[in-house]
Amino acid sequence: MTACWHAAIFNIMRKVTVRISDELFKKLGHYCVDADKSINEVITDLLEKLLSEGKKTKR
Repeated sequence: MTACWHAAIFNIMRKVTVRISDELFKKLGHYCVDADKSINEVITDLLEKLLSEGKKTKR
């Protein structure tokens, strides 16, 4: 079972991460996770995903 997180969580993440481009946020779109994950796990996973995507776009 997955839960899809919309723009709200991305807006929160933007405030706590280094500047992330609008383009990258649009590319990530909906973020789907296992519903039984804690919010900390969700945020950790999302940060890892954002960082890996950010590295890819800088090359």
